[in-house]
Amino acid sequence: MNQFYRQAKEKFFGERLDFRARVFNALGFIGIALSLFFACFSYFVLRAGAVIAAAYLLITAVAVLFVWRANRTKNFRRYFLITVVVVFIVTFPALFFLGGGYHSGMPCFFVFAVAFTVLMLEGKRRAFFTTLELVLYLACFLVAYFYPDVVKPLPTEAGMVQDIIVGCMIA
Repeated sequence: MNQFYRQAKEKFFGERLDFRARVFNALGFIGIALSLFFACFSYFVLRAGAVIAAAYLLITAVAVLFVWRANRTKNFRRYFLITVVVVFIVTFPALFFLGGGYHSGMPCFFVFAVAFTVLMLEGKRRAFFTTLELVLYLACFLVAYFYPDVVKPLPTEAGMVQDIIVGCMIA
């Protein structure tokens, strides 16, 4: 087990990797663990339903795929961009509307997404996607405010508070 740990540590976090690649791997593994946690937490604790749990399980599978492909191809820049588009621009807004809107922990993940984008992308891509995320997340808040029927609320106020606390602690 010790040798397996050393080999995995070297493969995903070794000095030969660029700083951004190591950060990508760390966030990828954290994302895998958190997605699994939130699938269980949403379904069993919050009683948010199977759809939101399935969404988190899908995110888990995507995170595994991205970490595996990025490390296999060594094309981390491509997977930085794919992560921004697939996870932050498509999936996070969907989870926002499926999991309580601004009455949930998702706004914390919006902040995390913008920070990750600033850290991982460079130049014009950084400026474009950071601006796009900020505008998109603002639009999510406005749509949720003006059209509350499009947001699936969390079933209980206790669940909402728990989700906000967990979101703040994790992000």
